Amino acid sequence: MAADNKTNTTPYKSAFVEFIQQLDWDWFITIGIGACPDDDEVLRRLRLIEAILCKKYVLTRYHKLPNRDRFSMAVAFEGEKRLGTRHAHILVHIPQPRKKWTKRSILVSLFCWEFRFLWNLVTPPANRQESILCPIGREKPLTFGRANAARKIYTIKSVQGVEIPWSRFEFVTPPKVRKFENENLSVIRNRDQQKRIAIKRYEANRLNAIT
Repeated sequence: MAADNKTNTTPYKSAFVEFIQQLDWDWFITIGIGACPDDDEVLRRLRLIEAILCKKYVLTRYHKLPNRDRFSMAVAFEGEKRLGTRHAHILVHIPQPRKKWTKRSILVSLFCWEFRFLWNLVTPPANRQESILCPIGREKPLTFGRANAARKIYTIKSVQGVEIPWSRFEFVTPPKVRKFENENLSVIRNRDQQKRIAIKRYEANRLNAIT
């Protein structure tokens, strides 16, 4: 039965892995074991960070832009809470900025510092660290690396295996889906209009026949 489930989910997983690999990711972030909040709290902070970055560097109405033109993140949660091994990996896409006259190369190079600052900013005061940077000798809760092909695959490695209850992957802001457009819509509208005209003519002729 387990083998059948794996076979049934393989096409979906293969397509999903290929889709993630084809997207343009710039940074790979890890929230380490012992420093990762609850899943919903991580997503809440990341949504706020996305919004702040988009409003600062892109457009206030960033939600109307295509995915490639705004900041976007995808996060994978791994490990079990009951074992204390819960952690997260994040892929980040950085768009071409439209504000601040900032070059994209500069924005990419300064992203790590800005993300740390914003992460600390959106962290509830009770959980906020005394400093944005951890003290020397203490493991940093956030680690950064460039999003190469190996790290893209690593982020979604659990998607390629058998379904694991505690594994979770999702986009912080879901990618836009092209709005469905019925190519025959004009034909349908024209047909309905003709029906309405025919009904009106029938009613008018019936009234004339009675009178």
